[in-house]
Amino acid sequence: MPRRSKRWCGLLGCLLLTLLVQLPSNAWEIETHVDMGRYSLTGYVAFVNANPDQAVGANTLANYWNDVEQYLVQEDLDSFLLIDQLNVVNHFWDPYNDVTIQVTGFPGLIESAKDRADRLFPNAIQQYQSGRYPEAFQSLGRVCHLVQDMSCPAHTLLDPHLERANDVWGRVKQWVGTHVFTLANACDPLLYDDADLLHQYANIPGRRVHWDGFSPIAAGGDLVSIMRPLARLSKGFDSDDCDGTVDLGSRRYQGLSGPELDEIIRTVMPEGEKSVAAVFKLFFEYVRPPTPVLRQPEEGKIYSGLAGVPLHVEVRPPQGSSNLRSLRIEYQDQESTQPDQWHVIKAISIMGDTVVDERWFNTIDSGQVTLRTVAVDAAACESLPDLVNIKIDSTPPMIWNKRP
Repeated sequence: MPRRSKRWCGLLGCLLLTLLVQLPSNAWEIETHVDMGRYSLTGYVAFVNANPDQAVGANTLANYWNDVEQYLVQEDLDSFLLIDQLNVVNHFWDPYNDVTIQVTGFPGLIESAKDRADRLFPNAIQQYQSGRYPEAFQSLGRVCHLVQDMSCPAHTLLDPHLERANDVWGRVKQWVGTHVFTLANACDPLLYDDADLLHQYANIPGRRVHWDGFSPIAAGGDLVSIMRPLARLSKGFDSDDCDGTVDLGSRRYQGLSGPELDEIIRTVMPEGEKSVAAVFKLFFEYVRPPTPVLRQPEEGKIYSGLAGVPLHVEVRPPQGSSNLRSLRIEYQDQESTQPDQWHVIKAISIMGDTVVDERWFNTIDSGQVTLRTVAVDAAACESLPDLVNIKIDSTPPMIWNKRP
């Protein structure tokens, strides 16, 4: 290699190293990430309890929450290129252009938050289905962190928000950062050394605004469809150094005041928490046990007895190893004084890949009952219930009304 080429490579390496020493600051401080995660958990549990026919996994998520929270924090602390806490450079994503921050001369070195989350999420699903539950929820915690970061304008505007330096060497490092990072939008290099005021401001708990737990969780058929609307929402606001797609620089040129920061937090933080809850819902849609089939027994079979219920219950998990452990058959007496209570008729242990149980249950003495079956896996995650309304006459036939 010619001496001049070696010299330029050495200079570029020094510039890169200088940049990496000057770490970008976090979008949300760790305490804020943790607080937002807990509100997502609380909201998701409330959603499942209110909509048991739409979502599952509340108890399982609560049981493994320590794993989720530990790695929600760890995602900011991990090293990158052997430099402690540099993993934060992988937490940026422009949702319009599908790009992230880059280092000049090293394309692809840094992973976007979207690509990283999209890589980790299938890992969490596979780990869960393999029975490696702590690992699954650790991976899920990392994904939640990346989704939370999409609610911070600096991360969607590709603003590395370097901390303001007061010494000459710090100013040199910031100048290097300005010129080495290739930004996808027009950021102001003259103000590039501003710290991100938002994450510092929101680190005071009284300034945070959280999801109320009642407003609907956004539907998302995949992880990116959950992240993109949130990222576009936050990208509308200015950061200290970059113009938002809606603000267009109006906020930052006037200086981000307390009321303006309050407005940003009030808009993006609850949506970030709801988006994480949507990730929980999506995760359990992939890993929850298959819904058992509850139906009348085959034609031609004769049952005897009064006020009994003929049942045919079947659950067919995917071929191969199964996490299923039990099956519950329950009834709800619609004529009792406590119509919302579910009573267990039978609990069945699942040993193989298929369970078919057919019985004549004569323990129900009512004219109107609702039956349901629920499959449970080894992590105590339950399936969506299969529900049937039955009107029982003193003699067959009985009227079955299968719920959709």
